[in-house]
Amino acid sequence: MKILTKDGQKISYSLVFSLILHVGFFAFAVKKIAPPDSFSIPQQVAFTEKKNSIKLDSIKFISLKQLQAIKDARNRQVVANETSGKNERPANSRFLGEKDQTFDRQTMAARNGAFKEAGLGKKSGSESTLAQTEPKSRPRPKKMAESRPKALKKALSLSDLGGFKMAEVEKMQNQAQETLQEMKKKMDEEARAGALGVDKGQLGKNGLAQNSDFVEDVPLGDMTNLNTTEFKYYGFYHRIRQKLEQHWGTSIKDKAKNLYRSGRRMPASENLITSVSVTLNDKGQIVDMQIEGTSGVRELDQAAIESFNKAGPFPNPPKGLLVGGRATIQWGFVVKS
Repeated sequence: MKILTKDGQKISYSLVFSLILHVGFFAFAVKKIAPPDSFSIPQQVAFTEKKNSIKLDSIKFISLKQLQAIKDARNRQVVANETSGKNERPANSRFLGEKDQTFDRQTMAARNGAFKEAGLGKKSGSESTLAQTEPKSRPRPKKMAESRPKALKKALSLSDLGGFKMAEVEKMQNQAQETLQEMKKKMDEEARAGALGVDKGQLGKNGLAQNSDFVEDVPLGDMTNLNTTEFKYYGFYHRIRQKLEQHWGTSIKDKAKNLYRSGRRMPASENLITSVSVTLNDKGQIVDMQIEGTSGVRELDQAAIESFNKAGPFPNPPKGLLVGGRATIQWGFVVKS
C-alpha cells in the first residue's frame, strides 16, 4: 500500500505494518526500595498526575548494554511461558515465571503477538478443524432402557427372563456403548491431527504459539520454552501484561503512521527501547511515571506512555510490593525496525 506525502513522494507502508509484528515488552521484578520523604519529580521529566503526561526532552538514551545492566540490577525478567516443562527449579535462570520448570532446550516462539500456547496438531493444519469437530456439549448418553431397540424392550421383561439372561443382555449393550465411544475417540484424534498446531502442543488448544516478550540470546522455535523460577507476584505482572497488550500494538501503529506522514523514518536495523518506571498506589492507579531510557524516537516513547495510561488502572498491587502505600514496577517497550 502506498500513500503520497505533501510533496508527492511515495512512501511505503509495509514497514509501518511490519512493526506490529515485531513489537514486544518486558517486565522486571525489582527489589523494594524505601521511598524518599517526598516524591519529587526529576528535573528532566515533567509529570502531571491528572494526565500522567511526560515531556520527552533531555531524557537519556538507552543501549542494549545498558538494558542488560538494568536487568542485572533489577534481578530477573518476568516472562510468559508454556507450562509443559519438567517441574524442576532451574539451577541458574534469568527468567521468572508462573512456576519452577525446566526444558531440555530453551526456545522463544517465533510469532509475535499476545501470549498464546501452541496447540496439538500440525503447522499445515486448519485453525478451525478442532473447533468444528468438538461440539460445545457432548450428547448425553442415553440410559440403558432408552437405548434398547423397541422390539427388544417389548420382547424382554423380568417376567420372561431370569436374572442371568438379563445380565447377559445388559453386558452386550455396555460393550456396544464402549465400542461407540472408542470410535468417537479415534475420530477426535484424527481431527486433532488435522488441526493447526505442533506435535508437542497442548491437548485441547488450537493454533501456533506466539509471545510478545523481548527475550535475547534464546533461539526462535515453535513454542516458548524458558527455564523459569517461580515468582510470587507473577499473577500481578501477568494481569498488567494482558491489559497492556490491548493497547501497545494499536498505539505503535498510530504513532508509526504519524511518523511516516511527517516524512521521517525509523532508524534501520535497531532495537528501539523505551524503559519506563511506573508507580502505583494501593488501588492500582498510576500516581507517577518516569522514562528511564528513551528509544530516541519521540513517537515510540509517547506510545509507551499512552499504552500505560489507557491500560490503567491496574489490579491492586500485592501487599508485599507496597512500600509506603506505593509499588514501583519497571517495564520496557521494544520495537524492532
